[in-house]
Amino acid sequence: MRQKIIPEVVARDNTIIVNETSTLHEALHIMEAHHIDAVCVSDAHDHLVGIVCVQDAIHHLMNHDLPARTIPLREIMTPNPETLHEDDDVLDAMELMVNRKVRHLPVCTHDNAVIAMVSMGDLLKSALKMLNEESQRARDKAFAPEDK
Repeated sequence: MRQKIIPEVVARDNTIIVNETSTLHEALHIMEAHHIDAVCVSDAHDHLVGIVCVQDAIHHLMNHDLPARTIPLREIMTPNPETLHEDDDVLDAMELMVNRKVRHLPVCTHDNAVIAMVSMGDLLKSALKMLNEESQRARDKAFAPEDK
């Protein structure tokens, strides 16, 4: 059975979206407050234009001599990120993450409205849960009393 990203892995509306004019400092505070590693970045019309993750922040801060308080997200974001659609499944997401070497993917409706963010950690938790359930079913079947 293939698990859908929504609702089996993440809930709708679980993502934080910040404006591209927000600073890296503001985005890092938001990520820390929500215990997340990435945020979606939107333009003035609320269209998804990028994604910023902690790794982007570290890379930029280590390679540039600008304080985080002055760096707008549009300068460091990954523009036009790969996205998943709300009816994609876990295997689609894992394949895309592995092939594109990313850890976070926005989940969008068919009209490209961002409704969630899925992380590699979310997918691993889901896969572990599925494996445990399958393992339990196999044990139950193996040790079930025989019908006579």
